[in-house]
Formats: sequence, structure tokens, C-alpha cells
Amino acid sequence: MNTYQTNLEYWLSKALNPEEYDRTHAIHWAWAYGYEGIYAVSELGDVYSMKLGRALKSRITGTSKYKKVDLYKDGKRKTQSLHKIVWQAFHGAIPEGHNIDHVNNNREDNRLCNLRLMTYEDHLLKHSKFYVKALCSTYPYEKEFTNLYEIKQAGFNINKIKKAMKSGTKYNGFYWFGNRGR
Repeated sequence: MNTYQTNLEYWLSKALNPEEYDRTHAIHWAWAYGYEGIYAVSELGDVYSMKLGRALKSRITGTSKYKKVDLYKDGKRKTQSLHKIVWQAFHGAIPEGHNIDHVNNNREDNRLCNLRLMTYEDHLLKHSKFYVKALCSTYPYEKEFTNLYEIKQAGFNINKIKKAMKSGTKYNGFYWFGNRGR
């Protein structure tokens, strides 16, 4: 356990009433990245203000549909996406060229276990509208893919699949059928 976690547990035990502390004691907490000592973040996606002595309320703003909270430091307010706050509290800064992805595609589920680091490219592939079905001609096998990221993760070449679909030929032992923008 690092110093931040030790101090965090101490301050949470002081700030929360005993019933709340017992309920949250088994939950992992970390300091918000860049806001150490000011805000604590739980693995369940809660942000706790040490100054206010309570959890912050998140809201959905704009067209992004992501939950956001306002964090204050040195009298300046910064609105941040909750999923990024949670990820950074437990893993540090998000590397350049990467996004934080919601594994279950639910933007309101900001539990740490539902978040993962992905490259921009893989994130775009995951959210692409591309549906294909692979059918094997030699034995009964059928596999459906709902996005390009699934195809890439399965080890298939997306461009070769598109070519096989267009020409009606096999690629990697499969006939490929599908459409864009299902």
C-alpha cells in the first residue's frame, strides 16, 4: 500500500460517518490524478471531495453523453469526464494517442473494472458500424463480428475480408458476408 492510499484511508475514516466508512472500507480508493489530497476516487466511479466532505454529483453534458464532474484547484474549475478521472486515479496519465474505453459500451458505467486503455485506432474500430459473418465451407462453423475491432482482435486482415466480400472468394478458409452500417 502506498503513502497516498494510507493517508486516503485515514482521511476517509475521519470524513465519513462510521456507517458509510464500514460500507466503503472494502472499496479501493486513490487520489485523483493532479488533485492529490483534494479529491478521492473509488474503483466504483465515485469522486469524494475532502473539502466538502461528500461525494460529488456527476452530470451528463453536451452531446458526448459522458458523465462529468467539476474539480477545483487553486480557485479554478475544470470539468472532466468521470471515466478519465477514475482511470487516471488508478493508472496515471493517459498516454498520448490513447482513449479510455467502456468495455460494456455503457458510458454511465464508470467502474474501474469496466474501463480499459485503447489506442485511438482500436477505439474507432470498436465503434465502427461494420457487420460480417464468416462461414466455413468445409465444416459447420459460423462466426459473427459486429465491429472492426473484433475482427482485428481475432487476427483477421480487414482489407482482405473486404476484398473477399466484394469478389465472393474465400479468405482464411471462410466465405465472408456482411454490410457496413447495419
